[in-house]
Parts: sequence; C-alpha cells; structure tokens
Amino acid sequence: MKATIAVMTVLLLLLSCSLSPVLAAKGDLVGHRGLVAAYKPYIVSPQNNHVYSSDSLMLNVSFKAMAYANMNYSASYSLDGQAKVTFPVVKHYVGNWVIYHGENDYVDGSAKLPALSDGSHTLTLFLTLDWEIGYQNGTAVYTYYDSETVNFSIGQAIAPEQTVAEQPTAEPFGYDELSGSIIVTAPVGNFTYSDSDIVVNASLHIGGHEYEPNTHYVPYQNVSCVYSLDGSEWQNMTLVSETKSELFPSIPNNFWYSNMRLNYTATLQGVSEGSHQLRIDVKPDSIRTRSISSSQEKPVVYFNVIGQPSTTAPASDSFLPLANALVVSASAGVIAVAAVVYLKKRKR
Repeated sequence: MKATIAVMTVLLLLLSCSLSPVLAAKGDLVGHRGLVAAYKPYIVSPQNNHVYSSDSLMLNVSFKAMAYANMNYSASYSLDGQAKVTFPVVKHYVGNWVIYHGENDYVDGSAKLPALSDGSHTLTLFLTLDWEIGYQNGTAVYTYYDSETVNFSIGQAIAPEQTVAEQPTAEPFGYDELSGSIIVTAPVGNFTYSDSDIVVNASLHIGGHEYEPNTHYVPYQNVSCVYSLDGSEWQNMTLVSETKSELFPSIPNNFWYSNMRLNYTATLQGVSEGSHQLRIDVKPDSIRTRSISSSQEKPVVYFNVIGQPSTTAPASDSFLPLANALVVSASAGVIAVAAVVYLKKRKR
C-alpha cells in the first residue's frame, strides 16, 4: 500500500510539472494560471522614436498570442492622452503542435489615426483578454489587461545612423533548411483604391530548427521578398526591419526553433484603373514558403483602382508577427495511463 501511495505521489508531481505554465517575460500579457497569453511588442506601427513625414498614419498591431476559441481579445488606443478609441482585432488560429506554442498563431488589427500635427506624439495601446475557463459546474470568464506606449514625431524625417551589425558566431542555415510564412497586409484583398500609388507591405516569418540552441542563424541579408504585378517581372521589395523571435524548444522532437520576422515594403506607382493581381514570393526559390492568410501556396492579392492618379501617396506602415499556444492533454493522458497500468500490476 505504501509503495502504491508513493508511486501515485510521483505521478501526480509529474502531472503538475507537465501543466506548469510558461514563465512570463517582462511586459507580456499574463493570463490564467500565469500562462503567457500574448507577447510584446504589440504595436508594429507607428514605430517608437520614429519621424514620419506624413500626417496620415495607420495604427497597426500584430503579436504572437494564444488564439483558442475561449479567448477573446479587444483593443483600444489613446493618442496624446485623449479619450480611448476602440478598434477591432482578429485572432488567427493556425494550429498547435508544440506544448505551450503555436507556430504561427497571432492577433492583429489596424485603425486609421486622426490627422496629426507637426511635432511629438504619444500613443498608448490598451489590450484586453477575456478568457473563459470551464469547470465541472460551469464556466467563468477572467479578464486580463496590458498596455504598450510608443512615442513618434511628425516632421522632416532624418536618416538613421548606420550601425555595424554584430557578426554572428553561429553557422547560417542552408536555404533548403529554412521555411517561411508570408503575410501581406497591404494592399487589402478585394479592396478598391482611389489612388494610383499603392503601398505594398509584407511580413515574412522565417526560420529553421537546430538540435543545440544558438548554433545557427537565419542569413536574412541574402533573402529577398519580391512582387509581381499582373504577371510582370519580379521586383525586389525593401527590407524595413528585422526582429529575432524567441527561441523555443519542440519538446516532442528534441530540437529548437530559431525564427525571425522580416518586414518589407514597396510602392506601386501609377497603377492603371481596373482590376489587378499582385503576387508575393521569397527568393532564393529553395526556401519553402507559403501564405498564412489564405489557402494559396504563395500569397496572391486581388484589388481594384478607380479615379485619377493622386499627388499624395497614402501612408501605410503595417507589418505583422506570430503565435503561442497550449497543449497539455497528451502529457496528462500518458501519466494517467501509466498510473492505471501500475495499479493493475499491483493487484495481480
């Protein structure tokens, strides 16, 4: 009997360890039982400490997040201390295959900011999560909050100082070892534009896996994001920013995921009236890529243009990132089965 109690105690301890939450990094939105529900940064644009030459800007948010059906996110912003303005955000559940992680789950949204005067501005994003938890006698909804603030200016943009990037000490991934997911946030699919100058924004989530952490890196300087309008020749987009994502392990497969998010932009000038097709791809071709936001293997955006060419190009600064989730039932089931088998053997 004592041996049985001892074994059950060990099994319960293992189960509690398997259900232990991910430790929160400073500033992340921490939800039920201390689990990280959403990862900062939330705001993609306006960028912090950035100077914009246009007084017409978009607020774009996109962040890694748990995206289960029982988790509902809402957002609002305050510009220069004014009243909060609510805007819609959408969660994207792509699928979870690693404990506590979903490869590409994310939440995003955007809102057009009011006309901005020259000078400095402060924008604060308020993020709310309503998390419904099921119990034996019903459900309960828990609410969690977080915020993020950026400071930016309207005026004459000043070219940033050139900095020398640190030389990596690890080995670069081979192109055939990399895989990526492309998200196009502009132009908007099936939208009709009244301006002939169309901004193109795309984000590439790219990476590979390694069996020892920090032994490889993504050679992003040699990766190109390209576009083709209406079947024309491929054109290079401009790399705007690069962000190394959190390194995290695949527990079942015993390796680590090393990822980056690359943001690209371009402007289609003088687009004629009518319907158009825009294709986005990544070079070299040996990099395996797909579209996250549609069923297409590679992103294809259809849009329309009406009206005469405008002398003012629309401002667009929207880019995206990607996800985190929780899967614990498998580990709990294995421990439960182990307990039953042991007890049956004891009875015999």
